[in-house]
Amino acid sequence: MNFNIFRYYVFTCKVIGVNPSFKGLAKFKKFYMWERNNYGRY
Repeated sequence: MNFNIFRYYVFTCKVIGVNPSFKGLAKFKKFYMWERNNYGRY
C-alpha cells in the first residue's frame, strides 16, 4: 500500500471527525485509485 494513501486517509478522517479503521481504509483506497485513474491525481 502506498504510504500517501494511508496518510491522506488519516488526514481525511481527522477533518471529518471519524475514527480510522482498516475497513474504511480499504474503501478509501478503492475510491482513491478510482479518482486517480479518472482524474490523474496522485
